[in-house]
Amino acid sequence: MREDLTLGRALAHVALAVAFALAVAGCSGPPRAAQTALSVTAESVAGADVLVAPRAAQAAQAAREAAREVDGFEAALAAYDAAMAPWVAVERVLLEAKGALLALQAAYDAWEAGAEDGPARWRAAVACAFPILARVGETLLRAGVELPPKLTRAMTLLLAFAEGQCPATSPEVTP
Repeated sequence: MREDLTLGRALAHVALAVAFALAVAGCSGPPRAAQTALSVTAESVAGADVLVAPRAAQAAQAAREAAREVDGFEAALAAYDAAMAPWVAVERVLLEAKGALLALQAAYDAWEAGAEDGPARWRAAVACAFPILARVGETLLRAGVELPPKLTRAMTLLLAFAEGQCPATSPEVTP
């Protein structure tokens, strides 16, 4: 439970940092606070990764032990895969979050360098990154990690705010 609270605090920092980044997106130049928000978010995602790793290792050990009790190799493999599916999803979403953070950093750098479309790049990157960051919380919940209710409410509100703002996921954009 203590680990869940620490993880919840790390993810709360993610939600707050992204909310702040959305708020500063309309400013005339990239405020230093946007870089700070980005850094805090990156540290929180890295912290979540560190906190989750031992739990995933424990789940893997339990899944291996349970699979040994299953008759047949294919059935044992399927049992292991099913038990580990939530943790594989956590690993994937954390990797996606890291990629989104790199895109945010590139957008911030373009904004800071004076690119004419810098603010628009930043807003688009934030809008595209937040759903990924929100999925970190959702995926952790599915893996059995308890998150504070206030955090899940905040992430739901921020996700609703960002919805439709990402050019790659907006309904009016067709591939």
